[in-house]
Amino acid sequence: MDTFNLNFKEGMTINLVDNLLQEFGGEFLDNHQYRYKKGKSKIEFDIYMYWEKFEILLIDFLSDLHFTTSRTTDEDPELLHINLIKNGEINHFFEDKEESLKADSNKRVLMHNGLFEINNFAPANTRIQTVGFRVSKKVIHEIMPEYLDEINKLFPEDTGIAYHTALPAELIILLDEMFIIKESATKPTPLILAKGIEILSKLFDSVIHLNQEDDLNGLHIIDYQRLLEIRKKLVNQLSEKIVLNDLAQEFGMSVSKLKRDFKTLFNTSVYQYHLQVKMDEAMRRLKSGDSSILEISLDLGYETPSKFSQMFKKIKGVNPKEILPSK
Repeated sequence: MDTFNLNFKEGMTINLVDNLLQEFGGEFLDNHQYRYKKGKSKIEFDIYMYWEKFEILLIDFLSDLHFTTSRTTDEDPELLHINLIKNGEINHFFEDKEESLKADSNKRVLMHNGLFEINNFAPANTRIQTVGFRVSKKVIHEIMPEYLDEINKLFPEDTGIAYHTALPAELIILLDEMFIIKESATKPTPLILAKGIEILSKLFDSVIHLNQEDDLNGLHIIDYQRLLEIRKKLVNQLSEKIVLNDLAQEFGMSVSKLKRDFKTLFNTSVYQYHLQVKMDEAMRRLKSGDSSILEISLDLGYETPSKFSQMFKKIKGVNPKEILPSK
């Protein structure tokens, strides 16, 4: 399937819209609504700008193409980028497009300060609805000053940092209400502002609480680079046993940091990720019919085909023999 690639500079959403208009088409209405409609594809951006460097963005997206965005940093540590996924799935990736960071039901919030690139991949034929904020620390000081000290602790100005975290349950209802307001209110702008500030304050409450409980893990640029190298190693060494102490030592980190960072980024443990990749590779080879169960089990580091078959059935729900093509 075809993929559309869009490059733009990080910052306010108008940068993205300008590039969409030039490279993809569509129209920009009343200086705040981007609309594209063709066949099954529908892309709607509703941009609500209130102060300089404070906007709320509602996206309703469905495309028959895979869609990737590649963003260059705005080099503005004062501007925070906050994205909440209401429906669908967006994969965030760093530098290498094949190293995707899946945003699923347990990690539906991404907050970062734009000092390094976290790019996006939206799969074709998947409806995606998100609510985004672009808000400067100056605006936070003006409209919710009681949060500023904690926000400064989370986002120091001298380094790129991002947080992937869960979406508090109470915010799911508020996100639904945002889209209802957009569709039904005759004058949505003040209502969107009120609802947006409520969402931001409750999100900040949640994130600050997680940080105080030492349950929020920020990933710096070096963490991303290191974790993607670890992921690559796991994918390329499917036959070897994973030893966390050895892996942590090789990449210059403690075992506890390895476990915590990997869980933050990939929403699974190192062992479970390695096992899932092995079983995915086994499924691919079984379907091709080019390898026997014995060959696959040995190549993936299992002592006997029976142990491999037991694990394959546990993970995939079927016996390997059922996958082999009929002769």
